[in-house]
Parts: sequence; C-alpha cells; structure tokens
Amino acid sequence: CLSDWSSDVCSSDLVAGDPCYDRLAASLPSRDSYRRALRVGDRKLVAVSSTWGPGSLLCQHPGLLAELLRQLPSEDYQVAAIVHPGVWSWHGARQVRAWYADCVRRGLVLVPPEEGWRAVLAAADVVVGDHGSVTCYAAAAGIPVLLGSFPSDEIEPGSPVAHLAEIAPRLRLDQPYPAQLGQAASAWRPDQYSAIKALVTDIPGQSARTIRALLYRLMKLPAPTVDLQVRPVPVPRQVALPETFGDRA
Repeated sequence: CLSDWSSDVCSSDLVAGDPCYDRLAASLPSRDSYRRALRVGDRKLVAVSSTWGPGSLLCQHPGLLAELLRQLPSEDYQVAAIVHPGVWSWHGARQVRAWYADCVRRGLVLVPPEEGWRAVLAAADVVVGDHGSVTCYAAAAGIPVLLGSFPSDEIEPGSPVAHLAEIAPRLRLDQPYPAQLGQAASAWRPDQYSAIKALVTDIPGQSARTIRALLYRLMKLPAPTVDLQVRPVPVPRQVALPETFGDRA
C-alpha cells in the first residue's frame, strides 16, 4: 500500500497489490522449463525455505538439509535450499557455501540470493518452510507447504503468515520425512490456500500497472498507453562450489 505522498495528486491510500507475487504467478506456467533447468526430471522437487534470525528453519534445525538428503532417495527426490539474502549478506557467501558444501556435493541445489527462489517455487512439488515470506508466497501460489519452524511470538496476529500456521501441517523431526512430504501433497486443498492468496494481494496480476499509473500521476505526466505484461522470472541457476572448496586434507 503506497501512502498519500501528495494531497493534490492522490487523496487517499492506494492498494497497489504485490508485484513479487504477480511475477511468481506469471512464472507458474513455466514450471516444466524450470524443472529442466534444475534437472529434476520425473523426481519430486522439495524446496526448503529458511528466513533469517534465531527462529528461522535452518537456525532451529541446522542439520535438516543433510537429513533430508539422507532420507530422500536421490532417484526419487531433488532438494533445493532457499536461504534468505540476509543470511548471505550477514555471514558472507563463502561462509554459506561452506555450511552447505557437503550437501551440495550430495545433490542439493543451493539457490543464489539474487534470483531464483520464485522459479524454484514454481517448479516445486512441496515446500518445507518457516514464517518467512517465501513460505507464504508458496502457499498463496498453491504449492503444498510443511512448516518446519514457526516462532509464533514473532508473528503479527491476523497476518497471512499467522493464517498459514493455522492450516499448514507441521514437519515432525521424529517421523520419516518421505511419508510426511507425501501426506502434505495429497492433503493440499485449493480452498485452504486461496485465503492466503486473498491476504497477500487484493489485485493479483495488476500491481505493476497500478503502481505505474500512480507514479505518472505523481509526476503529472501522461501515462504510457502500452499495457504492462508481467513476465515470468528467468530459469534458475544454482550456487556452484570451486573444485577445491572445502576439501579436507
């Protein structure tokens, strides 16, 4: 929501939608292209999303990625990790690569912080996440979600993430992961997650043109007549490790 910057141009707040969600939604039809880029094939793609801070998924369960790779047969599953850009910025790219180097060697797709998370969500069969916005976007886009961490004291009541916590199943660390992932996918119901989408955006697919119209009004210029098209995001790439990175003597 953009506030009233100029009373002579805009007399009230404006509902501007969510351009980030709009690009994710526009990318969903490109699912097959993204899966080819990730070399998923006929396997199930499990996207693991972790925000930052002490309540985040990978802070609460630092061994989760390794355990997923151990329990999920590589011929049936591909695992991708979406780590919040704040983690990359605070700790540095070298440290993040070092943390997950063994997992990458075992087949983990480590998504770069700059771009790729929406393409991975569009390609995913299920998302294991926390209270971060990526998990909420996944649910709003209709992707089955399992919550592996949820610090309720950090969440605003009534927010989209709080509503997600009411309907999404929880990942049980003491139970086999393959069965839980399958159950989450089979139990997914569109009506459950449509409520999340309604909380994320009131005007799906219209955010860019709404914001552009407002900006031109603020500049007191005629708006372009060419309609804006929401484009799919690029095909995803993954973080590569140098050949000698993390080698043990």
